[in-house]
Amino acid sequence: MKFPWTDIIKFSQASSQYLADEASNKNTKLGYAIKRVSAQFERLQMRRTEDRNDIDVDNCATDEKGIILTEPDGRFRFTKEGLKARNLALRRLDDEGFEVEPYFATEIPEDLNEFCVEAFTKFVIREPLPTVVAPEENQ
Repeated sequence: MKFPWTDIIKFSQASSQYLADEASNKNTKLGYAIKRVSAQFERLQMRRTEDRNDIDVDNCATDEKGIILTEPDGRFRFTKEGLKARNLALRRLDDEGFEVEPYFATEIPEDLNEFCVEAFTKFVIREPLPTVVAPEENQ
C-alpha cells in the first residue's frame, strides 16, 4: 500500500513515542506490529534520498558542456526555473508516496490516544468499517 511521506513520518514519530512511553508497550501485539512496519523505513529513507538526489541532478544548473554547476560548499546551483521544477518534483515524490507493507495488530489497547490511533491507522490498525444503518421501516 502506498503512503505519502508525511503519513510515514507521522507514524514513525507516534510509534517512537508509543514504544518509549512504557517498556511494556514493546511486548504487546501492537508493539510487535509497530516494530515490524518500522523495520521497512530504513530502506524507504534510502530510496527517498536517492530519488531526491536524482531530482536535484535532473533540475540543477549546468554549463554549456552539461557539467553540473555547484556552490563553493558543494550544493547544486539552480536557475529560477530549475528550482521551481525541482520543488514541484519533490512535492510530487512525497505526495505519490512510498510502498509500505502494513501489518495489522490483532489487539489494540483501549486507552490508546487519538493521535496514535490516527497515525497508526492503515499501518498497524485496520480502518474501521463504515457503520451500516438500516433504513427506517415505513410505519
